Amino acid sequence: MVKRLVPLLLIAIVSAVIDLITKGLFNYTPPDPKTSLIPGVLEMNPQINTGIIWGLFSDTSVVLLVIIPLLAIPMIITVFLLTQRNEIKNNPSGKLDWLIISALGLILGGAIGNIYDRIFHHGVRDFIHYYYIIDWPTFNIADVYITAGAVLMIISLFRKEKESIITDKPPVESAVDVAEKTS
Repeated sequence: MVKRLVPLLLIAIVSAVIDLITKGLFNYTPPDPKTSLIPGVLEMNPQINTGIIWGLFSDTSVVLLVIIPLLAIPMIITVFLLTQRNEIKNNPSGKLDWLIISALGLILGGAIGNIYDRIFHHGVRDFIHYYYIIDWPTFNIADVYITAGAVLMIISLFRKEKESIITDKPPVESAVDVAEKTS
C-alpha cells in the first residue's frame, strides 16, 4: 500500500507547491493589480476569496471555512485507500492505476494549497480571470488541479465500466461499494 501512497503524496506536494508559488507571484503586484495577458480573454486579477467556491458563502465564519476543507484531506485519503484496496483485490499483478493516483493527488494538492491560504491569508488567493465567452469567476491553480482531478476521476469511472463491458466481467466495485460492505 505504501508503494501506492508515495506517488499520491508526491503529486499532492508538487501540486500544492506550484499553486502556492503562483499565488505568491501574482498576488503582490503594483496598485493596479489587473494585468491583461490576452486582451479580451484572460487577465490576472488578484483578490482574496473569503467564500467557498466563486465567493459563495463569504459571510460564513472563518472557522467553518477552514474546518470544511480540512475534512477534505482525510476524505480524499480514505477514498484513495479504499480504491487501492479494491484495485489490489481485482488486480493481483500490483500494477498501479495512475489515473486514480493522479486524480486524487491533484485534488489533494489543490485542497492543501487552498487550506494554506485560508489559514494564513484568511481567504483563498485567486488571480486568474477568464472572460472571453463566459465571464468566469476569478480562480487559482489549486482550483484547476481540483477540477482536473475530478475530471480524471470521472474518466476513470467510465474506463472501468468500459473495461467490464469489453471483458464481460462485472464492473469493478467503487470505493462507496467497498465502504458499504466493510461497515
